Amino acid sequence: ILFTKAVENKIAAIGITDYFMIDGYKRIVTEYLQSPDKMKELFPDDSVRNQIEKIFVFPNIELRLGTFVGNKEHSINYHIIFSNTVPIQEIEDNFLGMLDFQEDIDKTLSLTKENLIRYGKSIKATKGENGSDLLVALNNVTVDYKKVKELLNNAIPKGDSWTVSKEIEIDKYIISCAYSANGKSTIAVFEPTSNGKYKFLTSTNRQNEDIIIGGAIINGEWYDLIWFNGAQTEYAEIIYTVNGVRKEPLKYDTTNMDLIYIKNPEKEYSMSVYYYDNKGNRYG
Repeated sequence: ILFTKAVENKIAAIGITDYFMIDGYKRIVTEYLQSPDKMKELFPDDSVRNQIEKIFVFPNIELRLGTFVGNKEHSINYHIIFSNTVPIQEIEDNFLGMLDFQEDIDKTLSLTKENLIRYGKSIKATKGENGSDLLVALNNVTVDYKKVKELLNNAIPKGDSWTVSKEIEIDKYIISCAYSANGKSTIAVFEPTSNGKYKFLTSTNRQNEDIIIGGAIINGEWYDLIWFNGAQTEYAEIIYTVNGVRKEPLKYDTTNMDLIYIKNPEKEYSMSVYYYDNKGNRYG
């Protein structure tokens, strides 16, 4: 009915709204739009089906923020619209799965369907609310706006399509190096959680032609993180200046375009980074 009405009314775009999840959009895309046999079964008329396939269908996730306004302190409902070029798995893993909510004063849970059901069951047991466990949770859960904004700015890449080029583990943290179809590069750091998953910690983004120089605190230790995706190079030189004293250059093989990571205990220092190709050209 949804798509038939859309064609009849010449609607060009449809946002599938889900509350704290992406299940409705995921079902429509995977079970219908990406299933030619199912689409032919439901819409045998080629003309109608072709019109449906031209409709821009995108996810619209509605969140309730832990921010209250007005005399009656109403919570704010916040809609987030993603492009349909962002993979569903990426939205689930790098956005929804990295949000969390308060189960009680001392405990937070990641925003997954399983945890929402658990939360709803707890509320029903303590407050006597009626309805399914999931519905009760959706009527009560809130998320933090600052965390939502942080994840949208950093965890979900802004390029049309991203490819992870290198990925390493440092003391159980995951560091990913990726590049996008529109000329961006990133180093993203993910920290382990108690439930065996990972949550976004930080990222440094640059244009492909720029050397990325970033860093992160990993289990109390500072690491400098360096990666360059702008050209095929042979080696990199990193020169530290600590307390005004220039140190001997550190040399790293970069033929495989690997991430360079250096544990650095110094609190005050500067660094220069240069990459060299096999013709002697310098970058940086």
